[in-house]
Amino acid sequence: MLSYGRERPFINQSPPYTLLQGEGGAKNIIGEIYMTRERRNINAFLQQVRLGIQNAQDVPEIASALAGFGFDAARVQAGATLLATAETLQAVQVKEYSEQYQATTALDAAQAAADKLFGTHRKLAKLALRDDPEAQKALLLHERKKETLDPWLGQAGVFYKNVLGDPDMLAALAQYNVTEAQLLAGQTAVVAVANLNASQEKEKSEAQKATKARDKALDDLDDWYVEFRELARIALEDDAQQLEALGLGSIP
Repeated sequence: MLSYGRERPFINQSPPYTLLQGEGGAKNIIGEIYMTRERRNINAFLQQVRLGIQNAQDVPEIASALAGFGFDAARVQAGATLLATAETLQAVQVKEYSEQYQATTALDAAQAAADKLFGTHRKLAKLALRDDPEAQKALLLHERKKETLDPWLGQAGVFYKNVLGDPDMLAALAQYNVTEAQLLAGQTAVVAVANLNASQEKEKSEAQKATKARDKALDDLDDWYVEFRELARIALEDDAQQLEALGLGSIP
């Protein structure tokens, strides 16, 4: 059995496709390349099974040879049903991962823009409040700026909440032409990143569920196809032309 949920012999083994937010476009590109390669191999497998089923149903000589070994039309139709399910779930999985990719791209772009604005406000706050250690602590200016998403959201959220709630801090920043409206815009950008992160996590969960369902369908189809393939090679051992019609070629 190919066991799509664990090992996939006909697919190059690569790390699972999990887009991690906040790591920039490189991770998206790597994930897209892997998924394209995986999709190509799965589609090739589905096409191979489709060819075998179609000719087992349409070519009387093949149908008769299989039936002679107990693999009748009903058992071929069972494979056709499994194939239809696998094809449907493959399409769903591709759609869900496309939506996750788009959500991750949007998140990365929003975080980059918000981080640039936050970084500028933070630098100016350090300068404006350089003689006020308590204010610096309240804005977490004594910490290094966070790089990963969740800590960054917390740090930026505290900064904007506290600076916007303190008239003295606002006055100190005003000397560098930093207005309350600009700080509110920075806070809004951070909230937007948090919302996009929640959306991306939802899409990631849906994509993972779609992959699990797709892999189960592929496993079930492969169980059926292994039996079909080996029995066809026995039933048509002396008929290379019909083996070729099933996409099996000659017996090894």
